[in-house]
Amino acid sequence: AESLAQRIMDCKPKVVLTSNAVRRGAKVIGLKDIVDASLVESAKNGVSVDVCLTYENKLALTRESTNWREGRDIWWQDVVPKYPATCDVEWVDSEDPLFLLY
Repeated sequence: AESLAQRIMDCKPKVVLTSNAVRRGAKVIGLKDIVDASLVESAKNGVSVDVCLTYENKLALTRESTNWREGRDIWWQDVVPKYPATCDVEWVDSEDPLFLLY
């Protein structure tokens, strides 16, 4: 969580995208729990995220078992299907930061 918090503080995102959990063998890894801890840490350092867009991986963890913060957390499955499958190109300058690679 600490390294993710540092990355969040570096790039100051408005949105963080995660899954609620994944499975490694029989073990469930709560990805959203890690993200939540990172968001708490980054907020302590003055960087808050507006939205945590979370993909529900039902094979690993149900919605009901996922920690949730109303007002910040949004389910991918509730939002993304409302939008068209295609969209217009958003042209950017060659120097615009599109992603950070660590």
